[in-house]
Amino acid sequence: MPTIAQTIAAANSGVIGFFKWWGEELGGLLPQRVAGRTAAKIVICVGPEGYRLLESGGGKLRPARGGAELSALDAVGAVGELARANSAAEVGIRVPLTSCFVRSVELPRSAQEDASRILDLDLERATPFKLKDVYCATLVENDDGRGPQVRARHLMIKRSSVEPLLGELNASGVAVDFIDCWDDGDGQTLPVNFLASQQQLGAAARGGLSVLSVLLALLALLGVSALLLANSRYQTALDSVQGQVHQARAQATSVRRALDTSEAALTEIEQLQRLKLATTPTVEVMDALTKLLPNSVWLTDFKLESGTLDITGLAKSGAALLPLFEHSPLFADAGLASGVNFDPQENKERFSLRLRVRQQGGEPATAEREEKR
Repeated sequence: MPTIAQTIAAANSGVIGFFKWWGEELGGLLPQRVAGRTAAKIVICVGPEGYRLLESGGGKLRPARGGAELSALDAVGAVGELARANSAAEVGIRVPLTSCFVRSVELPRSAQEDASRILDLDLERATPFKLKDVYCATLVENDDGRGPQVRARHLMIKRSSVEPLLGELNASGVAVDFIDCWDDGDGQTLPVNFLASQQQLGAAARGGLSVLSVLLALLALLGVSALLLANSRYQTALDSVQGQVHQARAQATSVRRALDTSEAALTEIEQLQRLKLATTPTVEVMDALTKLLPNSVWLTDFKLESGTLDITGLAKSGAALLPLFEHSPLFADAGLASGVNFDPQENKERFSLRLRVRQQGGEPATAEREEKR
C-alpha cells in the first residue's frame, strides 16, 4: 500500500504534468510572432564573406563563436552542436534584404488577411519568376488604419540560394524552422518567414489526411454509384431496345405476310389475265359461227370447252360445211365428230362437227398449242 509521501508525490507529479500540458496548449494558441519572442533561437546569418551564428540569450540574439565568419561546413557543424545542446531552440536562416527581390503592392484593406496568398497567386503574372523556383513572404506595412487600401511588400528569394544550406542542415539532423530577412542598411530584422507557406501546407496536409481519406472514400463511393447507375441505364436501354426489336420483328412478320398475300393475289390476277387472253370469248365464237354458217343450217347443240368447239345440227349436207372453216381466222381443224345421218322427217342430214378455236390475233387456242407441241 503506498505511503502518504508517495501519494503526495504522485499527486504533485500529476498536477505539474497538467500545468505543463496546459502551458504548452496555451503556447500553441499564441500567434507565431508572439511565440517567437519567447522561444530560444539559433540563427545562421548569410553574409557576403561567409556565415555568422546568433543565439538567443536574455531575450536577445547575441553572436555565437565570437561572431567570426564561418564557412558553410563549419556553420552547419556549429549549429548542430548548439541545437543538440538546446533541443527546444528554433533554427533559422537569415538572408540580407539585398539578396531578395521586393515589389510593393497596394491591396484593398479587406484583403489584408489573405495578402500572402493573393500575392503568391499573382507572382507568375507580375514577375519573371516561377512560384516553384522561389520562397515568398509578405510584409503588410503599418498605417493609420483609415484608408481603403494597405501597402504590402512581397519578398522573394531564389530557392537555389538557400537550398544547399538547407540540405546540409537537414543531412546533419537539424530541422530549419524559419527563413527571415534583415536590412543591412539599418540592421533591422523584418518579421517574415519564407517557409511559412510551406509549413502551413504541411500542417494542412497532416491535418487533412482524415479529410483526404473521407474524400477518397466518397470518390470511391461516387465511382461505384456511377458504375451502378451506368449499368442500370444500360440495362434499361437494353430492355427498351429488345422490346423495340420484338415489336419490329412482329411488324416485319405482318408485313411479310401481307406481301405474300399480295404476291399470291397478283399471281392469281396474272393467271386470270393470261387465261382471259388465251381464251376467245364465247360471244365472239357464236357471232363468228353465225356469220360463217348458211341460213339453212340449224344448230341443236353447242359446246365450247378448253378451246374445242363441238356443234351438232341439221344441214342439207354436213360434209359441205367443212370447207367453210378452212379460211376462217377464228376456227381451225374442222372435222366430223361422227357419221352423218339423214333425218327424213326434217329432210336434212344430222351432223356433228369438232373445231379448234383460235386465240385473239389468230393464234391457236391453248388446247391446240398443247396438241401441236
